[in-house]
Amino acid sequence: TNESPSRWLVEVIEVPLANPAAASIVNHARLFTDPDSGAYNGLQNTPTGTPHPSGPAYSPTPNTNHCHDITAYPELGIAAGACAGNGLLIDISDPANPTRIDAVADPNYSYWHSATLNNDGTKVVFTDEWGGGSGARCRAADDLSWGADAIFDIVATPDGPRLEFASYYKMPAVQTTTENCVAHNGSLVPIPGRDVMVQAW
Repeated sequence: TNESPSRWLVEVIEVPLANPAAASIVNHARLFTDPDSGAYNGLQNTPTGTPHPSGPAYSPTPNTNHCHDITAYPELGIAAGACAGNGLLIDISDPANPTRIDAVADPNYSYWHSATLNNDGTKVVFTDEWGGGSGARCRAADDLSWGADAIFDIVATPDGPRLEFASYYKMPAVQTTTENCVAHNGSLVPIPGRDVMVQAW
């Protein structure tokens, strides 16, 4: 609540390769700011205890005051951020001064955990850490849109690139109520002309 809160930002750190010990913070990028009001907490801020579509409260709570993971694609000048309550597309053409291009939310998502760009930078796969990594979330009664990957296309529009939802993917093998199951880190397998990724579950 103070003039410059330490959350609702991403720190950009410059690392001189010849002298890494001289690394320093060069920017506190306010990627979640509402462009109209200027409020730092301008994206999703779900209150604690809000019910997930499955019934119990969201776990963890998708309150967008930080990013869990940001994946950069410097050659294309873009990055994708998994930021608790939102998925972000970020312009990093000026690395010290990143700006938000687009943000998406999904009521089925409990916690935006990681983001993976495809080989040509036209798609992003976001993972949902439903249950916080310690719950049984692949049970027979769990909808395949809960705790799933969400696949988004990056599409050109008159207003610039935008994230457009394409589909969900969730591991189809049903697990028992005693087996932890959560979409965690994904990674790209860089095969030209194909979109191949691996996903930890």
